[in-house]
Amino acid sequence: MQRKLKKIFIMTFIVLATVSCGRNELYRKTIEFDNYKWERLSKDKTHGNSIDFTDINVKDNKDPYDIYITVRHSSLINVGSVKFVMEMTSPNGTTRSSMHTINLKDRSGKKFIGDVAGDLYDVEERVKSFMSFTETGKYTIRIINLAPVYEVIGIIDMTMSIKKSDLDYDLK
Repeated sequence: MQRKLKKIFIMTFIVLATVSCGRNELYRKTIEFDNYKWERLSKDKTHGNSIDFTDINVKDNKDPYDIYITVRHSSLINVGSVKFVMEMTSPNGTTRSSMHTINLKDRSGKKFIGDVAGDLYDVEERVKSFMSFTETGKYTIRIINLAPVYEVIGIIDMTMSIKKSDLDYDLK
């Protein structure tokens, strides 16, 4: 009987934890890279190759949000960090941009960091903290490759998640 109650308690806790975490997430999308490569330049070679996170539907522009990027890569990746420009376009067409670097290795440059599963590594980085959206509606965030090499080889996918900030601050 005690074992059964313990199992029920654990399952209830897991379900509640999962539901409560999901409530604060505004957006989550993963984009996979073909052949585990992300080329530096676009096909027409006029600008950096980019990936787009679209249909980010903001219904509440009063709360602050954090933007996270997770890079999944293999141990064969040919760079120690992923460098990019993040362009955020609002529903009215205004674009804000910022440069970011996500380190994939420790300070020595020898050991990969992040969560490991076999030969794959996940490195999550908060790239924007306590950010407010200027208006409600659909946003697009474009990630433009700024790698110092022609192509990043060994990158599996990139995930963007936008969550309500857990900082205790009132924007009103």
